[in-house]
Amino acid sequence: QVDIVLVLDQERLYNKLSTEFQGKVTVVKLSKSGGVAHLDSNFKKGEFAESFHRYFYGIHGDLCPFSIKKTFEELNIFKFEDVFTHVDALPIGSTQNLQPLHVKRVEPNYGLVSRIGGLLQYSIAVGEEKNDEKILRSPIYGLILFKEVNEADRTITLFTTFSDQFPSNCIVVGDLSWFNK
Repeated sequence: QVDIVLVLDQERLYNKLSTEFQGKVTVVKLSKSGGVAHLDSNFKKGEFAESFHRYFYGIHGDLCPFSIKKTFEELNIFKFEDVFTHVDALPIGSTQNLQPLHVKRVEPNYGLVSRIGGLLQYSIAVGEEKNDEKILRSPIYGLILFKEVNEADRTITLFTTFSDQFPSNCIVVGDLSWFNK
């Protein structure tokens, strides 16, 4: 459970969170140090792309990632959705549930291509229902990249640092994309 939230140099966000979590969570406002410089978006995008390149290929380009093909049935793909309701939208006398994340299953589709996912340590056995709490709390083994989704063959090609012995069948995907050169 979250008991402290740190807000860096965002007065509006600090006030909003302080009001919404009054008495339930400690909200602390921090100010930036004088040496902080704002970076332009092109620099940030370049650093982002370079960090993923280093992850898959190594600092000196001496690693060789694997390309693995899996069927739709072999994988369980999820995403986290924010179901946070603003306190003004709640019925009078109601309080906000402090579990604002919901786990939603993602059906494989072409929209996954070039997206970054995390391979969860939690795995689902055949016939087992998903356990939202275990998915939310599961650490990840590492990152994967969705290279290709073939809906006709019902296969997904993944770019990964793992060999063909995948340690799990659960992947959580977000909004991050990386276009490998």
